[in-house]
Amino acid sequence: MAKMRECPVCGIHVKTENLESHLKRVHPRAKVDVSLTEDDKTAIKIARKEERKRMAPFEERERKKWILAGIIVSVLIVTMVILLSSFGPIGSGCDLVGEDAIYFRRGDVEGNEIDLNDLIEQKELIVLEFFYTECGACQAMASTMHDLHEHYNYGEEVVFIAISSSSRDSVQKVRDFRDTYGGGGNMTYIWDSSFSVSGDYCVQVTPTYVIIDDQGIIVDYFTELRTFDYMVAKIESHLQG
Repeated sequence: MAKMRECPVCGIHVKTENLESHLKRVHPRAKVDVSLTEDDKTAIKIARKEERKRMAPFEERERKKWILAGIIVSVLIVTMVILLSSFGPIGSGCDLVGEDAIYFRRGDVEGNEIDLNDLIEQKELIVLEFFYTECGACQAMASTMHDLHEHYNYGEEVVFIAISSSSRDSVQKVRDFRDTYGGGGNMTYIWDSSFSVSGDYCVQVTPTYVIIDDQGIIVDYFTELRTFDYMVAKIESHLQG
């Protein structure tokens, strides 16, 4: 038990080690000798040692709580990074319809250079599909995109470009995706290793579709799984417009 001393000014009992601070705080003008005896000093050391022992379990529990909280936060951050990387860079969800297309030049998975400006000059419409190889809706849409590519004479007037900007993909994974789900074919597939194109086009989910006209204007922007007829109707409306 902590040793107590009586305050020589007000008479209350305080812990020996707290007497000096009590006098300074409560009786700042009092002139009192509160020199500690050797017994007092020993008692203070014992009291402080006992206090540390008493607080040790509590401090250990608090330390463990903070460690656990840190682990949980780290796991959440890693989980979010993995989820976000599945879709490539996350854009702001901005409305791009009516805006100028954002220029890019990339090599496709076969090593051919794809220059957006050249395509705008040569084609009536450009349809960009942003996808991720492990996205179920993208896998289901791959055959539809292949059929659209065939329907529009293999890019004669309308060119279709599928772009993956996911850090979990690779050139080989994109090739395998094309061959497994997209019917092989010669439709253009790009793995954007810089992960910048999907960010420029504000991609938040896959699949996302962007249609660009021959003036380089974004005329349509939509997401999710769509039917062949829906896609044809969209494309025809812009060809005729």
